[in-house]
Amino acid sequence: MRYLGGKARLGGRIVQAILDDLGVKRIGVAVDLCSGAGGATYRLADVSDKVVAVEAHPGLVALHKAVQGGWVPPEQVTEEEYQALRSARNLADPLTAFAEFGCSFGGKSWGGYARNEAGNTTARNYALNARRAVLKETRPNIDHTNADALAFETDAEVVYCDPPYEGTTGYAAVAASAAGAWWHRLAVLAEQGRACYLSEYADAPPAGVDARLVWSAPTKEGLRKAGARTERLWRVLGWTQEHDDHLEREEAA
Repeated sequence: MRYLGGKARLGGRIVQAILDDLGVKRIGVAVDLCSGAGGATYRLADVSDKVVAVEAHPGLVALHKAVQGGWVPPEQVTEEEYQALRSARNLADPLTAFAEFGCSFGGKSWGGYARNEAGNTTARNYALNARRAVLKETRPNIDHTNADALAFETDAEVVYCDPPYEGTTGYAAVAASAAGAWWHRLAVLAEQGRACYLSEYADAPPAGVDARLVWSAPTKEGLRKAGARTERLWRVLGWTQEHDDHLEREEAA
């Protein structure tokens, strides 16, 4: 489903990069800490026994669970219906989340009703496309969970995180995180023995975080270069020695 910052196009390559880095073909239990519309989640599910998909937006979780349970989104959402759902703002309603992202321009949260350009004879149906994507991407081995990912505890062997990137557009239903928060959270989990991976635009980790670049790709392959960025997948390994030394000095003071 169209989703601002989602991994519908790159998800397969990201998951393959994780497998290659681990040197395995399958994963036991994986956690996707910011599952969003599921662009990477369902691909993780295809190579894992179980995936825990954590998402802070309650509507997206309700949407995924409803589809898992047999609910089928509509083939058409009119602009009047879109505006009515936007006004009602029922955050736990799967249809509301379907309209909020699947029927919005660019997959942005209530980014404006997605309509065809004037004179476009192809008559693109955004709701139908979103419906097809959601139905295609549902998997029975995904446990969709509404939770604060920064506080989520897990003993999964692999942790993947694709948070709203720092300095980019997020969505109103979820509060913005502090700078470096996701790096720091994965560093903590990595120190606990998890294999932790982070998708980001950043070309280096923040001070104190030990990480190595696993994979990268331009975000707009084949399109004009203006505005294009590099998508990067980092393996977060934990804290640097400098970070540990700093903590020891603070404790000794």
